[in-house]
Amino acid sequence: MQELGIQPKYIPGKANIVADALSRNPPPSAPQQEPSAPLQEPFAPEQELRVLQVSAVPSRKFLRKCREGYAHDPFFSPIVWNLSALRPPTPSPELALRMRDITFRDGLLYYGRDRLCVPRSLHKQVIGENHASPHSVQLGINKTYKKMASLYYWPKMWRDVGVYIRACDPCQRSKGPNALPPGLLHPLSVPSQPWESVCLDFLTDLPPSGDERYDTIMVVVCRLIKAAILIPTHRIISAEETARLYRRFVTCKKGYQRQIVSD
Repeated sequence: MQELGIQPKYIPGKANIVADALSRNPPPSAPQQEPSAPLQEPFAPEQELRVLQVSAVPSRKFLRKCREGYAHDPFFSPIVWNLSALRPPTPSPELALRMRDITFRDGLLYYGRDRLCVPRSLHKQVIGENHASPHSVQLGINKTYKKMASLYYWPKMWRDVGVYIRACDPCQRSKGPNALPPGLLHPLSVPSQPWESVCLDFLTDLPPSGDERYDTIMVVVCRLIKAAILIPTHRIISAEETARLYRRFVTCKKGYQRQIVSD
């Protein structure tokens, strides 16, 4: 630019009409009308949950699986048996509490007005369809639960939704962590002399050996010289017995320690 001898001149933005016109996007051209094509179903016929606008309508196959799953569900099976009997016996207080606000229609259980009761065998399928359905992004715990709570019901549904989403592989890979930063590590200070500071841990689930059938080793390691003391013991050892073994094999031979590190 210096070789051409150009002298830049400042023009305020409001007065720079020519540059403003050149920087604008061109007006959109009129879209060409294409021949109308027949509408296609957005989902395959075998899909369990068919989505219509904002509500999910269970398919007949899904409802049939619900009827079959009630028989193997420990929570809903007593309710189905009691409500479907011709002369149901008087339910126990616990069963009466379960049956509160639950109705039985066409072989299906409904909580409240129209919340379908889902057996345990279909929990993961329902959560997966509402968490990562084809028509939306992968929702979080709150949005997934609110979406499901208006349509379905089973006990401790909030907990199951949280467990499923926390273990969702795409969510763990794409979404950032929402926890506080863990902070910096604080290393232990270096001991000034041997056996001033030791580490203590247990090595368990070993094959039983000896007349005493020992199956665990208590390991005590000096943090400075890395010398180890191995003490045979049992897995069900108590805190008092651990203190006796430590005094017998460590304190009586190496003296008292200023620091004992253990988990």
